Amino acid sequence: MLRPRCPPSVTLPYLEFTTSTPQENPSTGYLSQLLLSQPLVPVYVTFRPAKVLQLKWNCVPSLQCTSFEALTAHVCPVWVRCPDPPPALHVKLICSINVQKLIRPLLPAWFYGNGFVLGCAEMTTGLLASGTNLHAAVKLV
Repeated sequence: MLRPRCPPSVTLPYLEFTTSTPQENPSTGYLSQLLLSQPLVPVYVTFRPAKVLQLKWNCVPSLQCTSFEALTAHVCPVWVRCPDPPPALHVKLICSINVQKLIRPLLPAWFYGNGFVLGCAEMTTGLLASGTNLHAAVKLV
């Protein structure tokens, strides 16, 4: 039911599957070197509903956004500022997107399986870490 077109038709670049070569981006290995040089420490943060609503209202009236988009646009710039990467470094956020209710024709009620695609938002660390691009970050997500 979820077969690709025959023949496949790829009309857009799929950023989640592309990588930068060292010639294109001299800082490609920066984050991997940084992450390997020090231990990772798990951190858990709870956002109460009032905070999520406040983040969403920061985008209104010019942009309506979901809770996921608002939280991601808020957390990503903070995460990027921590390791202090070069401003030209490209970072990607990859997440799965449920498309079961978006597929036409709809999947039958008896369908039991996954229907998702990978979504990818890409931006340079300089733009993302500046904090002035909340709307741009939400639009990318």
